[in-house]
Amino acid sequence: MTSNQPTVRTPTVKLPTVKLPTVKLPTVKLPTYGGSVRSTTPPGNRATQVNSGQTRLENIVSLDYSPYESLDKAQSWASAGDTMPVVFCDRVNNAGGVWVSFPLLDAGSKNFDRTFIYAFSQGEAWATLSYSNFFVGKTRLSALASSGFTFNVVYSGDSAVCPISSYDITCDHTNFFTAIESLGNSSGSKVIYNTVGNYATSVTFRAKPFHVPGASGTFSTYGVTVKRMSLDGIGGTVTTVGSFTTSSTGAISTITDTVTAGAYIYSIENTGVVGAGTVPEAILLEVQQNNTFPTSHDRTSSYYDLSLLVIEGNLYDPSRSYSSPSDLKQLHAFVEDGLRVWKFREPTPGGSPLTKTFGASDKFIDLLLWGGRNISSEPQANDYDSDGDSAFIAYDAAIGAGFHNTYNIRYNGVLPTTTNFSSWAQQIAPYFLCGIFVELGLHRAVPLLPLNTDYTINTGDLSSSVNESFNDTETREDRFANALIAGSYLKTYIDSEQRKPFQVLVSWRGQDEYGVETSKTTKVRYSDYDEDAPEESFDMTEFCTNADHATIFAKYLLATRRYSTHVVKFRTPRNLQTNFTAPYDLITVTLNRVNSEGDNTTESDYYLVSSVTAGEDGIYEIEAEHFPVDGSNASIISNSIISGSFTIET
Repeated sequence: MTSNQPTVRTPTVKLPTVKLPTVKLPTVKLPTYGGSVRSTTPPGNRATQVNSGQTRLENIVSLDYSPYESLDKAQSWASAGDTMPVVFCDRVNNAGGVWVSFPLLDAGSKNFDRTFIYAFSQGEAWATLSYSNFFVGKTRLSALASSGFTFNVVYSGDSAVCPISSYDITCDHTNFFTAIESLGNSSGSKVIYNTVGNYATSVTFRAKPFHVPGASGTFSTYGVTVKRMSLDGIGGTVTTVGSFTTSSTGAISTITDTVTAGAYIYSIENTGVVGAGTVPEAILLEVQQNNTFPTSHDRTSSYYDLSLLVIEGNLYDPSRSYSSPSDLKQLHAFVEDGLRVWKFREPTPGGSPLTKTFGASDKFIDLLLWGGRNISSEPQANDYDSDGDSAFIAYDAAIGAGFHNTYNIRYNGVLPTTTNFSSWAQQIAPYFLCGIFVELGLHRAVPLLPLNTDYTINTGDLSSSVNESFNDTETREDRFANALIAGSYLKTYIDSEQRKPFQVLVSWRGQDEYGVETSKTTKVRYSDYDEDAPEESFDMTEFCTNADHATIFAKYLLATRRYSTHVVKFRTPRNLQTNFTAPYDLITVTLNRVNSEGDNTTESDYYLVSSVTAGEDGIYEIEAEHFPVDGSNASIISNSIISGSFTIET
């Protein structure tokens, strides 16, 4: 990859919530978690678990880096049943955005003015479009600007409105225009056209000669004959529709065949030179087909909640602009502003946690809220402002968005998943230093580290942040809340292999001020680790576009693996209705150490909860991971992330 060329990321994987036309878009529900079980993937051995998650991501990743030469390929066409990409990004201060290759939904040609409609994104996209951001094959669209291109992103969240009705392509195809193969410039050249469907009532053919730029003088004129054949083809009945001549001035010539509704085959033939002169490269052809359907063929609902990219102008390679639509090159673009969502922000620390605006976002938390709304109920255009209509809790989202904004943790990419939104979100959350779990039917996304009110990582005394304290000092431990039931406590130390010195190597997408992407890597290790220490690699190119994000993720893995030594499991008769301890809450566990010398002692440790599981008779089982603190009750992991000594190579 040369530094001055774009890499392009192409959506190819399945997203179960959205289907392209012609089927009704299904609504996929998030999985429910029955009973009183509230659990998440245990946070123990986080680096290993996240790395295992990365292995799964590599198997389902929808976007691959492509060398510049691979841009020059045929346009991909969307098919009914294919899944829509979800383009989620926001370019801020020359950072962010994503390169996308758009699948073509439909193409039209009316009087040889071309219209192309591409699948852009599920939901309402908010795109800043520029000639310089688009490539057709290897050609930047700005080089073709003289052809008079126009760009539009059209969207309708209302199934009763056709988002493309103002263009030459309609939702019901009662009348459509399309380019077909071009006639060669030699006598006898022939093109066969089969009508689309079985309801054609009128077919109009248009033709005009195409000359290379700079051609001048008198141009050759040709005769063109159109014949209609039965579905038996050449061996069946052949009816001459008529003949016309192409104009030496390049004007459009037309002939129309009116028929009974049905399916037909046409032959368009070059019958030879009528007037000699400069020979054209070819004779361009297009068809207007009118249809009369016995029932409605309206596809409006199939475009429900989809954003479509419409380009009007000739996107053909200039050197082969007379070629057929099958020669169209793939459209690539750098998208700066993607899906519009409700963005949860606090303008000042401590402000209202539900302050929000509507627009493009680069926050993972905003993406979760959007996905939760689209899965929990059918979306309505611009109607995502209800705090209760998402499967994710808005208050958590406001906190998470503030945390991510503080540390430049951002999502810029095309959403991939082969399962469902919930499982994908749980899998990818650790890359954003978040954990996701279900509580009382709602999904919560919370930071993995304790925070201050200004969303910075808390490096001070955590004693006031403890949600619950458990101990084994009660004499009737099976009846007192927060007591450890005798014999239930289990302490498991993390494998020593997992705690050996290592280096974290993170791959991400570098971008220059124009959005041109290059592969970047950031390597992080503790400064007292050997530079030859083993490396563990994590691929964040799917969404990461800055070194800050890659670096803090690497530091978190290093600190957790270095300082968290064990996990615990115990049972307790705690009161779930009174105490709402949940995964990733901070707790303390105090143990009474009795020895034969009589100098009994107690030891107390801090933990982050992994899971809370309800049992019978009001007994609960809690699993938690060691979250060490120093003598001032300050987090050793958090302080190491913020002020530890690291060697960073980018």
